[in-house]
Amino acid sequence: MFQNFATMKSVGVYYNPLIFTDKSKLFKRLEHLIKYGLNVVLLNEQRDESFSNIPSIQYVQNFLHKDIQAVIVFGGDGTMLILAKKVLMEEIPILGFNHGKLGFLSECNKNEFDKIINDLIHEKYSIEKRNVLACSINSKKYYAINDVVIAKGDYPRLIEIELFKDKDYLYKLRGDGVIISTPLGSTAYSLSAGGSILHPDCNVFIITPINPHNQFSKPVVFSSDSTFEIKLNCEIESRLSIDGENICKVKNTEKILIKQSETSSQFIKFKDKNFLRILRKKFVLE
Repeated sequence: MFQNFATMKSVGVYYNPLIFTDKSKLFKRLEHLIKYGLNVVLLNEQRDESFSNIPSIQYVQNFLHKDIQAVIVFGGDGTMLILAKKVLMEEIPILGFNHGKLGFLSECNKNEFDKIINDLIHEKYSIEKRNVLACSINSKKYYAINDVVIAKGDYPRLIEIELFKDKDYLYKLRGDGVIISTPLGSTAYSLSAGGSILHPDCNVFIITPINPHNQFSKPVVFSSDSTFEIKLNCEIESRLSIDGENICKVKNTEKILIKQSETSSQFIKFKDKNFLRILRKKFVLE
């Protein structure tokens, strides 16, 4: 649903420095944002001498500031995931311009910049909330926008995992590992492993085995109010990764708890960027 929002006045900007080794293109983007009347805020970690000719840019330690109404991201889906974690606790909405490859999260084309920003300042957008996974291991908590993966580590052998749903035994899995994915992440690793594409509005999660030894071990969809416990049941050390980032090694009998987070990620959306259109375009289904 498209609503009226307070006039956009102050935005954060986050970019992938590996893509923008030449800062001249990014410099022009920052200048355009300021010409549109927006206050532009960058992180201290992304300060660059190339921006010194734009004195109005503000620099902050983090984006968790009440005056920042949104963060504009220039990069790919990986850049979007990094930024989404940085602003998750404040639930600041994110707008992504795709400078990467597929671009499911950073869904705005880089060539649409002027049109998208014009729609943004004229409040022609909506804010959509997306489910986030909370993952706990050894008293430490992590958050996943896309997925949580438990997979074999350095040894080329099958691992054995036991899965429990709401404390009830679900099944035992032997294979290369397992993926627990949000609907948003269902077009990522889970899809590559044979999982279904989930509409992002669905309040569900999908569990997708990775190369299971049992050919009848298939992806299963569960309600998002479920709590999962995963226990490694073998002597082979495995790895826990979240949104493509290695978190820690997992040892025999260690338990991982996964459930829906109380916080959600928020994305700025436009009428011509609905999920089905993006799906057709990205997978060339037209």
